[in-house]
Amino acid sequence: MSCDQMMESGAYVLGILSPDEHAAYERHLATCAVCQREVADFSGLPGVLAQLGPDGAMTLADEFDAGPGARFDAPVPLRPLPSVPRSNPVERELPTPFEPRGSRSQERGVRRRQRRWRAVAAGLAAAACLAVGVLVGTRLVTPAPTPSQVAMAPMQPVAASVPLTAQVALTPFSGGTEVRMHCVYNGGRPGVRWTLKMLVYPKSGEAPEQVSTWTAAQGDDVRFAAATRFAPSDIGKVEIRKGDDTSLLVYEQA
Repeated sequence: MSCDQMMESGAYVLGILSPDEHAAYERHLATCAVCQREVADFSGLPGVLAQLGPDGAMTLADEFDAGPGARFDAPVPLRPLPSVPRSNPVERELPTPFEPRGSRSQERGVRRRQRRWRAVAAGLAAAACLAVGVLVGTRLVTPAPTPSQVAMAPMQPVAASVPLTAQVALTPFSGGTEVRMHCVYNGGRPGVRWTLKMLVYPKSGEAPEQVSTWTAAQGDDVRFAAATRFAPSDIGKVEIRKGDDTSLLVYEQA
């Protein structure tokens, strides 16, 4: 089973949709089980990218495209887009050699979508490389060693009617911090799924880093691990928000 909008799942989790696109996708997500599963599958992607940084992720994306044996400094050849059925709405927005060029706004839209999917590809390539360890040129990318388990601490509700409880643990590793979360959804209306996200706030006052996005409904019990570039001692707060940015739960460090 598939959905025409499931390709937007990775872009949604990475936060690279425009505000209008983000709002439209969240409306769609509330009623689409296929896209809800896709968002859940992508939930750890921001944390993976945080371990690599922008340059590392894009380098891996280039090597992932170039195929086995490619060098880090070798140019990646451009390849034509695969043929798309005429019924697919994406094709109508892409200029082809047999159609007149669109307006400047249409061209900007195409370039924006190309950048978006390249960012998603970088995230997928990075996730694949970190998951299995890939020999690229002369460098070996392998998963970080499993850190010693840290006891989980309860997150505190921001309001009295929050329909979920959660625990979180912050474990140091060489690239930052592993954020483990266990969340139980014991409220809300049956069959209604919530879009949720986790943010990490540094003590320095910098902008928070979104490390995960997922969906859940009444009765769900969710466990996952994400990652942030901030060291545990630099983290001031971890927060869970709804998709509309309503704050639900927080964990604050002394």
